[in-house]
Parts: sequence; structure tokens; C-alpha cells
Amino acid sequence: IKIRQARSNKEPLSEVDIEKITNLDLEEKTLLWHVRNSFLFSMYMAGIRIGDILNLRWSSVQDGRLRYKMLKTKKDCSTVIHPKAKEILDLYCNEGCKSTDYIFPFMNHYKNRGTVSEADNYNQKK
Repeated sequence: IKIRQARSNKEPLSEVDIEKITNLDLEEKTLLWHVRNSFLFSMYMAGIRIGDILNLRWSSVQDGRLRYKMLKTKKDCSTVIHPKAKEILDLYCNEGCKSTDYIFPFMNHYKNRGTVSEADNYNQKK
């Protein structure tokens, strides 16, 4: 038996749509604020997968580039950081940020518990 999936009709966001998302008046440090920022960061960085976004640490930012291993394909990736993505990074990096800290705070619950197991990592991303 072959199961056929319908092709989705993907349409890119317009510049107006992106501007609306960017200009949303959201309370800083709330979950929705972080989600918006991570979405825009992914978009400016050529569509990094959400699993990769969740695992990014400050050690991935090197000499104006984002260097990381893609979780899905296990391939190394090195991309120049887009100026608008850099603006988002600047919202998250403070004087106390360490190279081992996650860039976006979604995984901090598990980080603060100590060692993050593969199961915890997977469950948190889901």
C-alpha cells in the first residue's frame, strides 16, 4: 500500500508580513517575545531548523559566523551572521553570558538541572 501525501503549497512571507512580525509590541523576556526572536533569527540565517536553534550556544558564534553541527544531517554548517540576526543576538548576550550558555532560553530548564540527557533534550524540543 502506498500512502500519498498531498503537496503543501508553501508561500514565502512578504516583506510587509515580516515587518509586522518584527514590529509586534511584545513584552520583553516573555515566551512569545523569545519565540518571535528565534523565528526571525532562523529566517535571517537562511532557515535554520528549530532543533538547531534550540541547541545553539554562544560558542557557536565565532568571528562573525555561526558555526554548528546540524542535528538532522550531522553536517557542519558555517554561515555569516546576517546584520539583523546580529541585532537579535545582541538582545541575548549580556556581560555574564558564557560560551556554554544557550543563545535562546528554551533549554535553560534542563541546563539548570545539571546534565542534559539525550531524552531530556529530545523531550524539551518536542
